[in-house]
Amino acid sequence: MKTIHPLMLLAACALFLLQTSCKKESHAPDPINDCWQQSGNQIKFTVLNGPEVNLPSKISIFFKLDDKDGKPVANLTESDFHIFEQGLNDACPLLASQSEAQRRISEREQIFSYATLLVLDLSGSVVEDYLQDLKSSAKRFIRTISDERPDSEARIGIWWFDGGTDLHQLEGITSDTSKLIARINGITKDISTDNSTNLYGAVTQIVPIADAVLTTEKQRDVISGASVVLFTDGRDRANRVSRETALQAVSEADPAINYFTIGLGGEINTEDLRRIGRDGFFPTGNIGQLESTFQAVAQTVNDEANSYYFFEYCSPIRNGANNRLILEAVHNGRRGFLEASFDATGFSGGCGL
Repeated sequence: MKTIHPLMLLAACALFLLQTSCKKESHAPDPINDCWQQSGNQIKFTVLNGPEVNLPSKISIFFKLDDKDGKPVANLTESDFHIFEQGLNDACPLLASQSEAQRRISEREQIFSYATLLVLDLSGSVVEDYLQDLKSSAKRFIRTISDERPDSEARIGIWWFDGGTDLHQLEGITSDTSKLIARINGITKDISTDNSTNLYGAVTQIVPIADAVLTTEKQRDVISGASVVLFTDGRDRANRVSRETALQAVSEADPAINYFTIGLGGEINTEDLRRIGRDGFFPTGNIGQLESTFQAVAQTVNDEANSYYFFEYCSPIRNGANNRLILEAVHNGRRGFLEASFDATGFSGGCGL
């Protein structure tokens, strides 16, 4: 039997201790269980209000989520968000679990409203060739929006234009679906007195109307958004307003308003409708596709409205005037975050949502 020299045994022990020590020192923080590590920017937060602090320890933030292409990130749930906090004694932002930081996406009706302005081309070609199809499609659009959102966010108004000077209001902004449907049903072929198409005039007139809707809500201290959806089957033939004036009106419109266009048939000016519909242009090749196109646009509008979140949680921190908050959104492999600070002076237990 071989004997182990004492020096060899001592060297082996020293090597074991060195390896053990190195393993401990090389431990990297886990991004979820230990320290937060900056995630990608595939999801963009736009903070509209907050963070607001309410005793005993509630923190509230109102924000909108979009992807890197500007498309809405809608219908997330509480499980799609991670909360990280860094307090007085924390070396880095630490994950707050559900058990220690109750959270919820709250109802928004008291602080948020959303309106949709539907603008219909009722020029001669429309009312003569496919008025009933347009009426059916518009009603489908209204029901799709009304059925999926609360009254404060299912507010719709309807306007129409032909070749005349003025944009006409069919029904002002309302959440009364039956009234909107009745107005659509009441459209007849003799509604128009000018067979031409004053498309550019309609655009320049709907922009200030949409801006005024948001201004009214802001005066009530309500955060608001809106979408304008314009349908046409042709080009501007009236030449009452210049193309440049119409395009400039949209480009300078309130960024909280989304503009979408639906173009039917082969006589539309695709370039114009893409620019007027700065947030989405939906071409429709034939009348048989019109209703499904209107429904697709309605779903896009719903996604816009549902990309606003009123997020609340109960912080486990109990002290400190300058605590760090990181809220991370994770959805379908995409990540994004917002970073803010909050004052926890006076925080205590008993927070409820």
